[in-house]
Amino acid sequence: MKPSLRTIAESLNVSAMTVTRALNSHPSVSAATRRRVISKVKELGYDYKTRSRAIRSDREKNVAVFCSDLKLYDDNLCNCFMRLHYLALKRLKSAGFQSRQLDPADDAEKFFQQLEECGALMILGPLVLPGWTGAALLAEIRRRFPELKILSILGEDNDVTSIVPDDYSGGVLAARKAFEAGHRHVGVFTKINERSYRKRFRGFAGELLRLSPETRIDRLFFENDENRACEDRRRLEVLDRYFDGRSPAELPTLFFCPNGYVTAFLLDYLHGRGCKIPEDFCVFGYDNLEILSLRTPEVTRIYFDLKTLVANAVLTLGLQAGQPYFRNTVIVSPNEFVPGKTMIPRERMRREPRSSMLQKIF
Repeated sequence: MKPSLRTIAESLNVSAMTVTRALNSHPSVSAATRRRVISKVKELGYDYKTRSRAIRSDREKNVAVFCSDLKLYDDNLCNCFMRLHYLALKRLKSAGFQSRQLDPADDAEKFFQQLEECGALMILGPLVLPGWTGAALLAEIRRRFPELKILSILGEDNDVTSIVPDDYSGGVLAARKAFEAGHRHVGVFTKINERSYRKRFRGFAGELLRLSPETRIDRLFFENDENRACEDRRRLEVLDRYFDGRSPAELPTLFFCPNGYVTAFLLDYLHGRGCKIPEDFCVFGYDNLEILSLRTPEVTRIYFDLKTLVANAVLTLGLQAGQPYFRNTVIVSPNEFVPGKTMIPRERMRREPRSSMLQKIF
C-alpha cells in the first residue's frame, strides 16, 4: 500500500500538518524535525517532491481576502468597501483563483491556519484582529509565511504590494481645473493623518501655486477618529471656528475636499448655513463614492474606478504566479474628472466681496 501523509505522521508521532510544513520548508518547523520527515518519506518511498509541487500549485490558486467589519459593514450609503469586496471576489473567480474570505472576528491562530492554505493575501482596509494591531499582525504574517504574496487595495501598509489611485496626480488634476475656472482663493477641508489625503493635498496645493503663485489656500484640517460621532464633532468644530471668525470678503470661492464623505459633510454644512451651491461657494470633491453622484446638484470631483483597482490587483497575482514576490511595489491607477454641477467659473458666481447676501448669512 502506498504511504500517505497520515501514515508518515503516525510513524513519526507528529501531525499531518507538521509533515506538510516540513516538506514545504515552513519556518515554524525545526531543522531536526524536517530531517526526520525527509528521512522517513524517503524510507517509505513517498514521492514528496511531486506532492510538494502539487501543494504549492494548489496554494497559489487560493487567495485569502480580508476586509475588517469596520469598513465592510459601515453604515454609510453606497459603502465603498462593500463594493470593493464584491468586485474582488468576482474578479478572482473569473481569473481562476479560489477566494478564501477571512473573518476579522477570528482569533489570530485560526487566521494563521487559514493562511497556510493560501498563496496570497488581499487586504481591503485596515488589517486588524482582536488583540493585534495592524503593524504587529503584518510582521507576524511575514515571519510565519515569508513567501506569501500580500496585496493591499487602497491601503497604506508598508512592505506589501499596494494598488492605489494616483493620489498626487489626482490633486494636480483638481488644481488645474480650479485654476481654469478662475478661482484664486480656495479652502481645503480634509482629515490630515492619512497618507492618501496628504498626497492629494500636496498635489493640489503645489500645482495651484505653480500656476498662480498669488493664490490663497486656507487649510481646514482635522484628524480622523474611529468613532464616527467624534470625527463629525471635530469636523463641525473646524468649520464653525473657520466661518465664525471671518468676514464674507475673507472667505474662499472654492472648497476642495480630498475625500468623499468629507465632501458630503461640507455640502450639508453649507446648506445648513443657507448657502447656495455653486452660486455662493463652489465645492470640488475627490472620491469614487456614488453618493456624490446622487446628490443634487451632482458633485464635481476627481474619480477613481474600483474595477480598475481590483483588475490591477488580480492581474498582479496572475503575473506573479510561480515567480519571486517583490515587496514594496506600488501600482497606481489613473483618475478621471467628473464635471458635476458644484463648480462653475468664478465670473459666473453671484458673490461679490461685500455681497449683501453673504453679509446676511455670516
